[in-house]
Amino acid sequence: MKKFICVSFLIILLSPLEVLAESSAQCNLRHGNLQVSRMLSDRPRMSKVKSQDGRIIKVTKKDAIWIWAAKAYGQKINGEVVEWNNSKIKKPIHYRAEHSIPHNGKKGFIRIRKILKDRHGQIRQATFDELWKACVFELFNIQSAKKFVAVYHKALTGKLTKEEWVRLNIKIEYDAFAKLKEFYKTVWVQWSKKNGYRISRAWAGTVPDSYEKYIQLHLRGSSYQYWENYFDQKIVPYLKKTGKL
Repeated sequence: MKKFICVSFLIILLSPLEVLAESSAQCNLRHGNLQVSRMLSDRPRMSKVKSQDGRIIKVTKKDAIWIWAAKAYGQKINGEVVEWNNSKIKKPIHYRAEHSIPHNGKKGFIRIRKILKDRHGQIRQATFDELWKACVFELFNIQSAKKFVAVYHKALTGKLTKEEWVRLNIKIEYDAFAKLKEFYKTVWVQWSKKNGYRISRAWAGTVPDSYEKYIQLHLRGSSYQYWENYFDQKIVPYLKKTGKL
C-alpha cells in the first residue's frame, strides 16, 4: 500500500531471493527486465545514485536489486503478468505507491509516485531509496493477491464486520512489510556495501515482531482509514443492494 507508514504469531520466512528462486521456472525474465527498464526510464531517480566517494552508481541488469525486481515482475499473479504503470496515482499524496491485482484476464500493475509528503509535511521529489522501497513493497504486496481477493469475497457475503475487514487486510500488508524488512537485510544492504553506497534514513524503522503490536501502532492511521472507507463506500452498499445487510 500505499503509505510507509488478530493474534500474535511467529513469522518464518525464506529470504526474498529464495522466495523468488522457488518460482524461477514460472518466471518470465524477459518480461520482468522490460518492466524494470521502463520503470527506471520513467523514474530516473531509481536508475542512478551517488556513492560515498562521489561516483555515480548506475543500476544495471547485473545488479542484485534489478535482478530481484525483474524476477518479481516476471512472476504471474492469478495467471496474469504484472506490469509497470506510469499513470498518475489518484489517491492522496501520502500514498507513495499502489498496485492493482490481476483479475478477469486483466494484467496487474505497480505504480510509484514521483513526489511525496515527508514527515515534516514537505512536498518533495522522492529519493532513490524511497522509490526503491515503494517498488519492493508493492511487488511483495501484490504477491498476496489471492489473500486480498479471499477477504474481499468473504466481505461480500456479509460474514465480516468492518473491524474484521480492516484487520484482515492490514494483516496482509503487515506480511509484506515483514518481507520488505528481510529484503533490506539480504539484498539492499549487500548491494549497498558492494557499491560503496551509504544507505539513507528511508530504510530506518523496524517492523514489530507480531501483527498485534503492528496494528496497535497504526490504529486510526491512514491505512486503517483507507480500509474503513472502502468498507463503507464499497462493501456496505453492495450488502444493502443484495439484502445481506
